[in-house]
Amino acid sequence: AESGSTYTINLSNGFTVESVAKFSGSGSEGLFAFNNQMTSDYINVQAQGNNIRWELESGQSLTSTGTLSSNTWYHFTCVYEGDSNNTSGTARIYINGVENNTSSLNGNRVGQNQTSNFVLGLWDGYLTGNIALSRMYNRVLTPTEVLQNFDATKSRYGL
Repeated sequence: AESGSTYTINLSNGFTVESVAKFSGSGSEGLFAFNNQMTSDYINVQAQGNNIRWELESGQSLTSTGTLSSNTWYHFTCVYEGDSNNTSGTARIYINGVENNTSSLNGNRVGQNQTSNFVLGLWDGYLTGNIALSRMYNRVLTPTEVLQNFDATKSRYGL
């Protein structure tokens, strides 16, 4: 696991997490976490068997559909489109530039900003695989931007 710098996001404005990774498919393996242990605010992306799970906070999560192959590179983009009331928003998972699943999730927080450590390769379990790219944006990427990012990186990983 690699811990990055402290980062602040605004849940009302929304945000995006992007990664190119492969995993073993053996269980819960963390790809990305942005967690504040003091307030129990958990935002993470983890591989769970042959899918990925985008958790906005405890009990509020979205899982990809279909079956991902183990030990295969994928470009993952997870967005959360917040709302001005900070009560709910739309979560989206994109895989290789294409929207895979979407759901309305409750992003309710005490306050709208969350400042936490950015951690790669750990959430319920350590990643058994590789992360080649990881980005976090303090805004929602459009579907066009998600596809542009995938197109810009896909040849490096045989996607």
